[in-house]
Amino acid sequence: MKNIRQKEPLISVIMPVYNGSLFIGQAIESILRQTYKNFELIIVNDGSKDNSLEIINHFVRKYPQKIKVISYKKNKGESAAANIGFATSKGEFISRMDADDIAYPQKLAQQVAFMLKNPRTIVLGVQADVINEQGQKTGLKTFPLTHSRIYEAYGYYHPMLHPACLFRRSLLPNQKKLWQDNHEPNDDYYTLFGLLGCGQFANLPQRLIAYRIHANNKSLKNPKAKVLFFIKIRRDAIADFGYKLSSRVILLNLAQFFGVLILPKSLIVPLYLFFRGMSVNNPLTKIVSKFNLRPLPFRKIASLPSFKN
Repeated sequence: MKNIRQKEPLISVIMPVYNGSLFIGQAIESILRQTYKNFELIIVNDGSKDNSLEIINHFVRKYPQKIKVISYKKNKGESAAANIGFATSKGEFISRMDADDIAYPQKLAQQVAFMLKNPRTIVLGVQADVINEQGQKTGLKTFPLTHSRIYEAYGYYHPMLHPACLFRRSLLPNQKKLWQDNHEPNDDYYTLFGLLGCGQFANLPQRLIAYRIHANNKSLKNPKAKVLFFIKIRRDAIADFGYKLSSRVILLNLAQFFGVLILPKSLIVPLYLFFRGMSVNNPLTKIVSKFNLRPLPFRKIASLPSFKN
Protein backbone atom coordinates (compact mmCIF):
# COMPACT_ATOMS: atom_id res chain seq x y z
CA MET A 1 0.00 0.00 0.00
CA LYS A 2 2.85 2.38 0.78
CA ASN A 3 4.32 2.02 -2.73
CA ILE A 4 0.91 2.61 -4.29
CA ARG A 5 0.42 5.75 -2.23
CA GLN A 6 3.83 7.05 -3.30
CA LYS A 7 2.75 6.79 -6.95
CA GLU A 8 -0.47 8.72 -6.40
CA PRO A 9 -0.25 12.27 -7.82
CA LEU A 10 -0.30 15.09 -5.33
CA ILE A 11 -3.43 17.24 -5.16
CA SER A 12 -3.20 20.81 -3.91
CA VAL A 13 -6.52 21.83 -2.37
CA ILE A 14 -6.80 25.63 -2.30
CA MET A 15 -9.34 27.15 0.07
CA PRO A 16 -9.64 30.95 0.29
CA VAL A 17 -11.59 32.21 3.29
CA TYR A 18 -12.92 35.61 4.28
CA ASN A 19 -15.01 35.80 7.46
CA GLY A 20 -15.96 32.15 7.12
CA SER A 21 -16.07 31.13 10.77
CA LEU A 22 -19.63 29.74 10.57
CA PHE A 23 -18.77 26.92 8.19
CA ILE A 24 -15.02 26.68 7.66
CA GLY A 25 -14.60 23.97 10.29
CA GLN A 26 -16.96 21.68 8.37
CA ALA A 27 -15.22 22.49 5.08
CA ILE A 28 -11.77 21.65 6.47
CA GLU A 29 -13.00 18.44 8.07
CA SER A 30 -14.55 17.31 4.79
CA ILE A 31 -11.15 17.59 3.08
CA LEU A 32 -9.31 15.83 5.89
CA ARG A 33 -11.79 12.94 5.62
CA GLN A 34 -11.11 12.29 1.93
CA THR A 35 -10.35 8.68 1.06
CA TYR A 36 -7.63 9.99 -1.25
CA LYS A 37 -4.80 10.93 1.08
CA ASN A 38 -2.02 12.35 -1.08
CA PHE A 39 -3.04 16.00 -0.86
CA GLU A 40 -1.93 19.28 0.66
CA LEU A 41 -4.53 21.74 1.96
CA ILE A 42 -3.58 25.37 1.42
CA ILE A 43 -5.86 27.75 3.28
CA VAL A 44 -5.56 31.45 2.44
CA ASN A 45 -7.00 33.66 5.16
CA ASP A 46 -7.95 36.69 3.08
CA GLY A 47 -7.99 39.35 5.81
CA SER A 48 -10.81 37.83 7.87
CA LYS A 49 -12.17 40.00 10.69
CA ASP A 50 -13.92 37.19 12.56
CA ASN A 51 -12.32 34.18 14.27
CA SER A 52 -11.71 32.22 11.06
CA LEU A 53 -7.95 32.19 11.64
CA GLU A 54 -8.41 30.84 15.14
CA ILE A 55 -10.47 27.93 13.80
CA ILE A 56 -7.94 27.30 11.02
CA ASN A 57 -5.04 27.25 13.47
CA HIS A 58 -6.88 24.67 15.58
CA PHE A 59 -6.73 22.26 12.62
CA VAL A 60 -3.15 23.22 11.79
CA ARG A 61 -2.03 22.18 15.26
CA LYS A 62 -3.67 18.78 14.75
CA TYR A 63 -2.55 18.27 11.13
CA PRO A 64 0.65 20.28 10.63
CA GLN A 65 1.87 18.02 7.82
CA LYS A 66 -1.32 18.39 5.82
CA ILE A 67 -2.34 22.03 6.18
CA LYS A 68 -0.50 25.16 5.12
CA VAL A 69 -1.89 28.58 6.07
CA ILE A 70 -1.24 31.89 4.37
CA SER A 71 -2.70 34.82 6.26
CA TYR A 72 -2.67 38.58 5.82
CA LYS A 73 -4.67 41.47 7.25
CA LYS A 74 -6.04 43.30 4.19
CA ASN A 75 -8.74 41.63 2.12
CA LYS A 76 -7.56 41.13 -1.47
CA GLY A 77 -10.54 39.28 -2.94
CA GLU A 78 -11.26 35.61 -3.57
CA SER A 79 -9.44 35.24 -6.89
CA ALA A 80 -6.35 37.05 -5.64
CA ALA A 81 -6.33 34.86 -2.54
CA ALA A 82 -6.71 31.69 -4.62
CA ASN A 83 -3.81 32.75 -6.86
CA ILE A 84 -1.63 33.30 -3.80
CA GLY A 85 -2.41 29.74 -2.77
CA PHE A 86 -1.76 28.49 -6.31
CA ALA A 87 1.67 30.14 -6.35
CA THR A 88 2.75 28.04 -3.35
CA SER A 89 1.09 24.80 -4.44
CA LYS A 90 3.03 21.73 -5.57
CA GLY A 91 0.42 19.34 -6.90
CA GLU A 92 -0.11 18.19 -10.47
CA PHE A 93 -3.82 18.62 -9.77
CA ILE A 94 -5.35 21.74 -8.25
CA SER A 95 -8.63 21.42 -6.36
CA ARG A 96 -10.71 24.46 -5.46
CA MET A 97 -12.74 24.39 -2.30
CA ASP A 98 -14.96 27.06 -0.76
CA ALA A 99 -14.98 27.64 2.98
CA ASP A 100 -18.73 27.04 3.29
CA ASP A 101 -19.13 23.83 1.25
CA ILE A 102 -18.69 20.16 2.17
CA ALA A 103 -16.76 17.71 -0.01
CA TYR A 104 -17.96 14.11 0.18
CA PRO A 105 -15.27 11.53 1.12
CA GLN A 106 -14.87 10.05 -2.39
CA LYS A 107 -14.66 13.36 -4.24
CA LEU A 108 -10.89 13.62 -4.78
CA ALA A 109 -10.46 9.89 -5.37
CA GLN A 110 -13.08 9.78 -8.12
CA GLN A 111 -11.83 12.96 -9.76
CA VAL A 112 -8.21 11.79 -9.83
CA ALA A 113 -9.21 8.38 -11.21
CA PHE A 114 -11.00 10.10 -14.10
CA MET A 115 -8.12 12.49 -14.76
CA LEU A 116 -5.58 9.67 -14.91
CA LYS A 117 -7.70 7.87 -17.51
CA ASN A 118 -8.35 11.04 -19.53
CA PRO A 119 -5.05 12.94 -19.94
CA ARG A 120 -6.57 15.59 -22.25
CA THR A 121 -8.99 16.78 -19.55
CA ILE A 122 -7.95 20.11 -18.06
CA VAL A 123 -10.96 20.82 -15.81
CA LEU A 124 -13.20 18.25 -14.12
CA GLY A 125 -16.31 19.09 -12.12
CA VAL A 126 -19.00 17.08 -10.34
CA GLN A 127 -22.70 17.15 -9.58
CA ALA A 128 -23.80 18.62 -6.25
CA ASP A 129 -26.39 18.61 -3.52
CA VAL A 130 -27.60 22.02 -2.36
CA ILE A 131 -27.74 22.57 1.39
CA ASN A 132 -28.89 25.43 3.62
CA GLU A 133 -27.24 27.03 6.61
CA GLN A 134 -28.24 24.08 8.82
CA GLY A 135 -26.74 21.56 6.39
CA GLN A 136 -30.15 20.26 5.25
CA LYS A 137 -30.49 19.24 1.61
CA THR A 138 -32.75 21.64 -0.28
CA GLY A 139 -31.94 20.93 -3.91
CA LEU A 140 -29.62 19.62 -6.61
CA LYS A 141 -27.17 21.19 -9.00
CA THR A 142 -26.96 19.16 -12.18
CA PHE A 143 -24.44 19.77 -14.96
CA PRO A 144 -23.72 18.37 -18.45
CA LEU A 145 -21.07 15.65 -18.65
CA THR A 146 -19.28 16.03 -22.00
CA HIS A 147 -17.03 18.75 -23.39
CA SER A 148 -19.31 19.55 -26.34
CA ARG A 149 -22.35 20.08 -24.12
CA ILE A 150 -20.35 22.02 -21.56
CA TYR A 151 -18.89 24.25 -24.29
CA GLU A 152 -22.32 25.22 -25.62
CA ALA A 153 -23.75 25.68 -22.11
CA TYR A 154 -21.06 28.24 -21.28
CA GLY A 155 -22.88 30.59 -23.64
CA TYR A 156 -25.89 30.93 -21.37
CA TYR A 157 -24.92 29.81 -17.86
CA HIS A 158 -21.99 28.45 -15.82
CA PRO A 159 -22.00 24.65 -16.37
CA MET A 160 -19.24 23.86 -13.87
CA LEU A 161 -19.42 24.17 -10.09
CA HIS A 162 -16.23 26.14 -9.60
CA PRO A 163 -15.54 25.27 -5.93
CA ALA A 164 -15.70 21.58 -6.90
CA CYS A 165 -13.39 21.75 -9.92
CA LEU A 166 -10.12 19.87 -10.31
CA PHE A 167 -7.54 21.45 -12.65
CA ARG A 168 -4.64 19.74 -14.41
CA ARG A 169 -1.58 21.92 -13.88
CA SER A 170 0.40 20.65 -16.89
CA LEU A 171 -2.27 21.92 -19.34
CA LEU A 172 -2.70 25.36 -17.79
CA PRO A 173 -1.51 28.19 -20.08
CA ASN A 174 -0.09 30.18 -17.15
CA GLN A 175 1.87 28.29 -14.50
CA LYS A 176 2.07 31.31 -12.18
CA LYS A 177 -1.54 32.46 -12.15
CA LEU A 178 -4.67 30.34 -12.57
CA TRP A 179 -7.57 32.69 -11.87
CA GLN A 180 -8.32 35.89 -13.77
CA ASP A 181 -9.11 38.73 -11.37
CA ASN A 182 -10.67 41.40 -13.59
CA HIS A 183 -14.29 40.20 -13.57
CA GLU A 184 -15.08 40.18 -9.86
CA PRO A 185 -17.29 38.74 -8.44
CA ASN A 186 -17.50 36.24 -11.32
CA ASP A 187 -13.82 35.74 -12.06
CA ASP A 188 -14.34 31.97 -12.07
CA TYR A 189 -16.79 32.15 -15.00
CA TYR A 190 -14.40 34.23 -17.09
CA THR A 191 -11.38 32.15 -16.02
CA LEU A 192 -12.96 28.89 -17.13
CA PHE A 193 -14.03 30.46 -20.43
CA GLY A 194 -10.34 31.05 -21.05
CA LEU A 195 -9.46 27.40 -20.40
CA LEU A 196 -12.05 25.94 -22.82
CA GLY A 197 -9.49 25.98 -25.62
CA CYS A 198 -6.67 24.48 -23.55
CA GLY A 199 -8.08 20.99 -23.06
CA GLN A 200 -11.23 18.99 -22.49
CA PHE A 201 -13.86 19.83 -19.87
CA ALA A 202 -15.98 17.18 -18.14
CA ASN A 203 -18.29 16.69 -15.19
CA LEU A 204 -18.61 13.44 -13.27
CA PRO A 205 -22.18 12.11 -12.98
CA GLN A 206 -21.90 11.61 -9.21
CA ARG A 207 -22.92 14.21 -6.63
CA LEU A 208 -19.69 14.62 -4.68
CA ILE A 209 -20.09 17.95 -2.89
CA ALA A 210 -22.67 19.81 -0.84
CA TYR A 211 -22.97 23.39 -2.13
CA ARG A 212 -24.23 25.71 0.56
CA ILE A 213 -26.77 28.45 -0.14
CA HIS A 214 -27.11 31.04 2.63
CA ALA A 215 -27.82 34.71 3.16
CA ASN A 216 -24.23 35.77 2.42
CA ASN A 217 -23.81 33.91 -0.88
CA LYS A 218 -22.29 36.46 -3.25
CA SER A 219 -23.90 34.68 -6.21
CA LEU A 220 -27.40 35.53 -4.95
CA LYS A 221 -26.91 39.22 -4.28
CA ASN A 222 -28.67 41.44 -6.84
CA PRO A 223 -29.54 38.68 -9.36
CA LYS A 224 -30.62 41.19 -12.04
CA ALA A 225 -27.17 42.82 -12.08
CA LYS A 226 -25.63 39.34 -11.94
CA VAL A 227 -27.39 38.15 -15.10
CA LEU A 228 -26.41 41.31 -16.99
CA PHE A 229 -22.81 40.90 -15.84
CA PHE A 230 -22.80 37.27 -17.05
CA ILE A 231 -23.89 38.51 -20.48
CA LYS A 232 -21.00 41.00 -20.45
CA ILE A 233 -18.55 38.21 -19.58
CA ARG A 234 -19.84 36.17 -22.54
CA ARG A 235 -19.27 39.15 -24.81
CA ASP A 236 -15.72 39.47 -23.47
CA ALA A 237 -15.14 35.72 -23.94
CA ILE A 238 -16.11 36.04 -27.61
CA ALA A 239 -13.62 38.90 -28.06
CA ASP A 240 -10.81 37.53 -25.87
CA PHE A 241 -10.99 33.77 -26.44
CA GLY A 242 -12.83 33.36 -29.73
CA TYR A 243 -15.79 31.65 -28.08
CA LYS A 244 -18.54 30.82 -30.58
CA LEU A 245 -22.25 31.09 -29.77
CA SER A 246 -24.76 28.81 -31.47
CA SER A 247 -27.97 30.35 -32.82
CA ARG A 248 -29.92 28.66 -30.00
CA VAL A 249 -27.65 30.19 -27.38
CA ILE A 250 -27.93 33.63 -28.95
CA LEU A 251 -31.71 33.42 -28.54
CA LEU A 252 -31.29 32.32 -24.93
CA ASN A 253 -29.07 35.33 -24.24
CA LEU A 254 -31.65 37.66 -25.74
CA ALA A 255 -34.32 36.04 -23.58
CA GLN A 256 -32.18 36.48 -20.47
CA PHE A 257 -31.39 40.10 -21.31
CA PHE A 258 -34.97 41.22 -21.91
CA GLY A 259 -36.24 38.98 -19.11
CA VAL A 260 -34.20 40.69 -16.40
CA LEU A 261 -35.28 44.09 -17.70
CA ILE A 262 -39.01 43.41 -17.40
CA LEU A 263 -39.45 40.65 -14.83
CA PRO A 264 -39.83 41.33 -11.06
CA LYS A 265 -37.16 40.05 -8.69
CA SER A 266 -39.54 37.38 -7.37
CA LEU A 267 -39.33 35.69 -10.78
CA ILE A 268 -35.70 36.52 -11.58
CA VAL A 269 -34.30 34.55 -8.64
CA PRO A 270 -35.98 31.22 -9.59
CA LEU A 271 -35.03 31.73 -13.24
CA TYR A 272 -31.48 32.60 -12.26
CA LEU A 273 -31.21 29.40 -10.23
CA PHE A 274 -32.79 27.43 -13.05
CA PHE A 275 -30.27 28.57 -15.64
CA ARG A 276 -27.47 27.76 -13.20
CA GLY A 277 -28.59 24.15 -13.24
CA MET A 278 -30.35 24.15 -9.88
CA SER A 279 -33.57 22.16 -9.73
CA VAL A 280 -36.32 23.67 -7.61
CA ASN A 281 -39.87 22.68 -6.80
CA ASN A 282 -41.35 25.78 -8.34
CA PRO A 283 -44.24 26.18 -10.84
CA LEU A 284 -42.09 28.54 -12.90
CA THR A 285 -39.63 25.75 -13.62
CA LYS A 286 -42.37 23.57 -15.07
CA ILE A 287 -43.50 26.38 -17.35
CA VAL A 288 -39.98 27.09 -18.62
CA SER A 289 -39.22 23.40 -19.12
CA LYS A 290 -42.09 23.11 -21.63
CA PHE A 291 -40.15 25.39 -23.96
CA ASN A 292 -37.11 23.07 -23.85
CA LEU A 293 -34.93 25.81 -22.33
CA ARG A 294 -33.62 23.68 -19.51
CA PRO A 295 -29.87 23.32 -19.82
CA LEU A 296 -29.75 20.08 -17.84
CA PRO A 297 -31.84 17.09 -16.71
CA PHE A 298 -34.64 18.39 -14.53
CA ARG A 299 -35.16 17.04 -11.03
CA LYS A 300 -37.70 18.07 -8.43
CA ILE A 301 -36.81 18.60 -4.80
CA ALA A 302 -38.72 19.04 -1.61
CA SER A 303 -38.48 22.80 -1.20
CA LEU A 304 -37.14 26.01 -2.62
CA PRO A 305 -34.18 27.56 -0.75
CA SER A 306 -35.09 30.76 1.04
CA PHE A 307 -33.47 34.06 0.15
CA LYS A 308 -33.25 37.44 1.76
CA ASN A 309 -33.95 40.59 -0.21
